[in-house]
Amino acid sequence: MNSTIDIFSLVRIGQPLILLQTWEPNRAIVELTQQLEEKAKATNRKTIVFEWRIAVGLFPFNALAQEIGLPCKPLTQEQKEAAKQYGEKVEQKPETFQEPSQLTEMFIFLKSLEAEEQLRQIIVFYRLDAFENAKEHFWNNPIVIDHLKHNTELIGNFGSVVFLYHDQFVPQALTKDIMVTEFKLPSKEERAKILQLQKTNLEIQTNIKIEIDNEPLLVDRLAGMGKLEAENALRLAWQKTNNHAVFDVNTLVEIKSKIISQVPGLSIYEGEESVDNLIGFEGAKQYCRKLIQKVKSSNVQPGLIKGAILFGGAGVGKTFFAKALGSAENWITLSCNFSAMFGQYVGQSETNVRRLQYTIEELSPCIVMIDEIDKAFAGLNGEGDSGVTKRVVGQMLTWFNDRKNDAFFIVTANQVTALLNSIPELFRAGRFNKFFYCPFPNRKEKDKLWELYIKKYELNEKQKLPNDNKFSGAEIRACCEDAYLLDISLAEAAKSQSVIYDIARPQIEAMEEWAESKCLSSRTGLRFSRTDNELDIEDLSTQRKFAGE
Repeated sequence: MNSTIDIFSLVRIGQPLILLQTWEPNRAIVELTQQLEEKAKATNRKTIVFEWRIAVGLFPFNALAQEIGLPCKPLTQEQKEAAKQYGEKVEQKPETFQEPSQLTEMFIFLKSLEAEEQLRQIIVFYRLDAFENAKEHFWNNPIVIDHLKHNTELIGNFGSVVFLYHDQFVPQALTKDIMVTEFKLPSKEERAKILQLQKTNLEIQTNIKIEIDNEPLLVDRLAGMGKLEAENALRLAWQKTNNHAVFDVNTLVEIKSKIISQVPGLSIYEGEESVDNLIGFEGAKQYCRKLIQKVKSSNVQPGLIKGAILFGGAGVGKTFFAKALGSAENWITLSCNFSAMFGQYVGQSETNVRRLQYTIEELSPCIVMIDEIDKAFAGLNGEGDSGVTKRVVGQMLTWFNDRKNDAFFIVTANQVTALLNSIPELFRAGRFNKFFYCPFPNRKEKDKLWELYIKKYELNEKQKLPNDNKFSGAEIRACCEDAYLLDISLAEAAKSQSVIYDIARPQIEAMEEWAESKCLSSRTGLRFSRTDNELDIEDLSTQRKFAGE
C-alpha cells in the first residue's frame, strides 16, 4: 500500500511493517534515528534502534540499543574447537538472526525487550540494499512472507520494522500489511545548505576564498544527487582561479551525468542547440515556453503541465526542438531510451521503470525527451515478450496521467499509425497538453536553413542553390556538410542526397491527413492544415497564437 504519510507518523501510529524507498540508506538511518530520538525525548519515551544487514545480521545502532545488546547462544562443538586454536575461551556468542528465515525469532527477542524493559518503541532498520534484486531474492521467498504475514500483531506490540530499498515493490500477499513511503534525496533548500557547508569547509582546508556568483545554478545542478554524492561532487568541482576559487558548473554536470547514466534508459543531454536556430517551430516554441514559464512562476497547479507530442517526418527538427528548449529555459534535458530499460530477469524491467520515474521526479523541473517512441514500442501487440512490454507501457501511461512533478515531456514520433496500433491510450486527453505536427519546411524556411548552414560551414554564399523540393532541415544540413567535407558545390552534394519525403511518402501523407483533425502546427500554433506551407510566420501577427485562445 503506497502512502504519502511520513515515516514518523507511521512509527507513531504503530505501523508494524514499513517499506522506505531510498537511495541513501546510511543517511536515512542516521537522520531518522536522530529525529526519532528527539521526538521521543520530547514525549519522555525511549527509542531503541537496531539495524540489520545481510553480512552481519542484527546489531544495536543507537546508545540505548547498545546498552541492551543481543541475546547469546551456546557455541557448537566445532565452534569451540575453532576458538581454542586462537587461545579463546568462549562458550557462547551473540545471536544476530542473520538468516531471513529467523525473522520470527528476531521478533520474539524484540518483543521480550519491550516486556522486560517496558520500552515504548523499538525500531529495526532492515536493509535490503545489498540485494541486487530484492524482489527475486527476498520478497519472493515464501518463508519470509509467512514470517511477516503472521507476525504483524507481534511486531506492532514493540514498534516497527522498516525495510530499506530503492524500489517500491511489495509482494501481493503483503500489500495490506506494508505501508510504503520514501526518504527523498536532498531538497532544494537542503542542497543550498550542503553548498554553503562545503564552501565553508573547503575555505578552511585550503585557506582560499570561494566566490559563488551563480548559486541557484549550482544548487540546481546538484539535484538528483544524494548528500554524500553532492559533497564529493563539490570537492571535485573546486577550482582555483587567480587568488580565489570557484565551483565549476561543467564539472558538476559531468559528475551528475555519470550518476544518472547508472539509471537504465536515462542520460543527460548537454548540447549547444539554440532556439534562435529553430526554424519552422515558432508555434510550438511559444506554446511550450509559455507553459514552462508558468511552472517557473509557480502560477499553476501541480500536475497540469505535462508536455507535448511532436509528430512529423524524419529530419524535420523534432529532436532538435526538444534539445533547444532545455537550453533556452536553462533546464537540464534528460534523454529517455525505453529500449534500454528492459532487463533479463523477472521483474527487472518494471523495477527499471520505477527507478527512472523516481529519478525524473527528483530532478524536476527538467525537460524529458523521449525520441522516436513509435520505434521503442514497435510490435507491442505481437508475441514474444511474455507481456513485459505491455506492463512497462502500462506503468508509464499511469505515471504520465497521475504524476505531480514539474518535468516537461517532449515526445517525438515519425509514424502515428504505429502508435495508434500499439498504444492508442497514449492519445487519451490529459496525458499531454498538446499534439503538434511538424511539417516539412516551406520556401521561406528553407531559405533561412540554407543561409544558416552555409554560414556555419563557411561555404560560398553566392553559389546557386540546388533543387530542394520536399527537403527537410536535416537534408539541407547534410548537403552543406557534404559540400564542406568534399569541397564540392551544393548542387553536386544534392545529387547524392536521399530525400525522406520521397522514400516514405505514403506514411507521411497518411500522417498529415490524420494530423489535420488532431494536431496544432508547430509552425503557427494553429490547427494544422496541409495548406499552411504557404503561410509565412511573420504574417500571423493578427491571428490567434494557439487554437482555442
